[in-house]
Amino acid sequence: MLFHPPPQFILEPPAVIRLADEILLDQIDRRLKAFGLDRGIRRVVIAETRKIVRDLPPEKRLIIPEKVDPHLSIILSTGQLFGSGSGGGGGTPVALTATDHFRDFNGTVTGTNKSLGTTAADRLKAISIAWQDAGTTKTLDTVTVGGASATRIIRFVTGSTDRNVEIWTIDSGSLSTLSASTTANVVVTWSSGNTGVVIQIYKLTGSTATQTSSSGTTSVSVTVPTDGAAIVACMNTGITAASISNVTEDYNQAETASNNMRGIMGSTTTSGALTSTFSDTSSSTRMFAMTFGA
Repeated sequence: MLFHPPPQFILEPPAVIRLADEILLDQIDRRLKAFGLDRGIRRVVIAETRKIVRDLPPEKRLIIPEKVDPHLSIILSTGQLFGSGSGGGGGTPVALTATDHFRDFNGTVTGTNKSLGTTAADRLKAISIAWQDAGTTKTLDTVTVGGASATRIIRFVTGSTDRNVEIWTIDSGSLSTLSASTTANVVVTWSSGNTGVVIQIYKLTGSTATQTSSSGTTSVSVTVPTDGAAIVACMNTGITAASISNVTEDYNQAETASNNMRGIMGSTTTSGALTSTFSDTSSSTRMFAMTFGA
């Protein structure tokens, strides 16, 4: 499975490692599935393997699964795990839920006691962010959830800009510091100055890899994998009522304290070709779509 971001759509260096990890884990999951292991057992193995992989230096993380750990090599080559394995497993779709949202205007914004959704062994939080400080360039530097640092997966513009759309993710499953949390403070900090922001928080389970992305000014197109999901984010300079098509709009909100902007977040779990279009024609719009595979 290869990840091909468009030229203008920048994948952050930490996210390159993260995506390599997820692709590796996806390969492991497919191998275990071939041995007939039940989905629940595979999730436990993947969770434990993710912990192992994160402790390895980068040069050992960007290689084939058999080289990650000698014990894992035995599992992958022989299938000797929990006996010979049983049950068909598989076929469980990605579950994507919009759990909370907020808007604000500040240099550091805090969403207090935001819902993370119910706990789950493989729970992943995705934070979709649209922001603007018209006329002042800056970067969004950190996102924390319950004090734990999230990782930026992708953003429309790299480097300093006066407006952007981004996705950050954080593990909140059984092996994380957030494993027992159903609410947490979400804190977002920029490099300078006050910034207007619209934020949607998502919960995903059953997702083993981010797969494809698309960016554009007024339209994005991706293919949502079978049993997968997609998140679409849009920001526009201006507060005119607007919408994005072919997704469930989870949050559509104007932020008037930041020289006027609108953020729209949407999602879908319908597989197949997806084109989402912004209803206005503003050249100041920035959109992206990201898919998540089962």
